[in-house]
Amino acid sequence: MLDELRALGLEDSTAVVLHGDHGWQLGEHNSWHKFTNFELGTRVPLIVRAPWKPASIGARVHLLTELIDLYPTLSELVGAPTPRDQLDGVSVAPLFDQPSRTSLPTPATRNKTVAYSQYPHRTDHNCMWYRDGKCFNSSSAISDTQGGFTMMGFRVRDLSYSFCVWLPWDSINSTAAWPTALDPRSLVELYDHRGSNGSDFDAMDVVNIAYDQAVWGVTESMYSIGKAFFDTPNPGPTPPGPGGHKLCHSAGGILAKDRVACCPKECGKCGGKGCAELPGGKQNCCQAQVEANGRECGTSSAPCSA
Repeated sequence: MLDELRALGLEDSTAVVLHGDHGWQLGEHNSWHKFTNFELGTRVPLIVRAPWKPASIGARVHLLTELIDLYPTLSELVGAPTPRDQLDGVSVAPLFDQPSRTSLPTPATRNKTVAYSQYPHRTDHNCMWYRDGKCFNSSSAISDTQGGFTMMGFRVRDLSYSFCVWLPWDSINSTAAWPTALDPRSLVELYDHRGSNGSDFDAMDVVNIAYDQAVWGVTESMYSIGKAFFDTPNPGPTPPGPGGHKLCHSAGGILAKDRVACCPKECGKCGGKGCAELPGGKQNCCQAQVEANGRECGTSSAPCSA
């Protein structure tokens, strides 16, 4: 690829990203697949080349980064407009000017000191749950008849530990029952990654120390971090602020009652220049608002196509 970019004269002006979408077990943990919450299933290689950022060339960063950060990061690196979407990821572009950073100038979720993942409990073996070398529960206690799962694993990773808690999962409503405080009988895992450079796959997530009294405080702390993230309802779109109605109206739209979505004045048509870029601008989001302004709304097509 770099040879092709060089031939086109684009070698020094093109960002290149190399990453995986998941890890893979090759027999570790008696698994031969990706379907786990272990480090081997969730950790991926990530290399970003931005040749116009000399400080980043050959540098390795230690701030935790997630794949959901790639979109906003690349947008900032190449000077594209800041994404207006409601993104979970954040731009880590400041790392390319100062790779040694341990925090970002703009706060992110816990400022990227942790990374999150989740995956339901599953197994390819007859025993659905192992603990201390013994088999517990039946298949019906783990998987429901609709192919869902009744145990969900929520994982939190910081620079020192990886933590996972297993909670009852309502596959119909996609919710978990999070206790206010962690019970010593809870199903939890805690693995020590201090001193590990990630090269010894056989040493990853082998000894579960979650129940050791010496680190029980760490277990509780990681649980609190996970609960704050996974058990907090999605706040939804960010309101446009005090001047949002003016911005929406100037685009030829109508601000919805939620004070967030900017809706077109006519069904099937965008309200005006820039309407589609505003929150809700591409959705048939407020038929009542359109009708209240004396417009007919008899189409099921999306109001904005731009």
